[in-house]
Amino acid sequence: MAVPDIIPLAHEPDHRTSTIGRFSGGQFLASVTYAFPDGFTSGDGWEEQKRLFAVLHTFDHHGHRQESDIWCAGTWAEPMKRPHDEQSVVARAEARLAAGLDGLAKRE
Repeated sequence: MAVPDIIPLAHEPDHRTSTIGRFSGGQFLASVTYAFPDGFTSGDGWEEQKRLFAVLHTFDHHGHRQESDIWCAGTWAEPMKRPHDEQSVVARAEARLAAGLDGLAKRE
């Protein structure tokens, strides 16, 4: 099955699509998300394999992808050790996401 050129997404506040919208250069989709590497198998040490990413995709005004900024903040093991640390992996990912969104001119 071929990947479609355009995939419509709806903005849903307080859900995974709460950080999508428009900016002067087109449209964007941003999130903080976890992923395991290719070939991951469950078992001891899974916490070191589960990675947290800040992701910002930009699209032109018609929905065609322009760029993607995908940044790994660290692993799930870190917040398990220091869950309320101001410099935690979660705080770093959220800060990176906020900075990326702040860089989008006329964002709505």
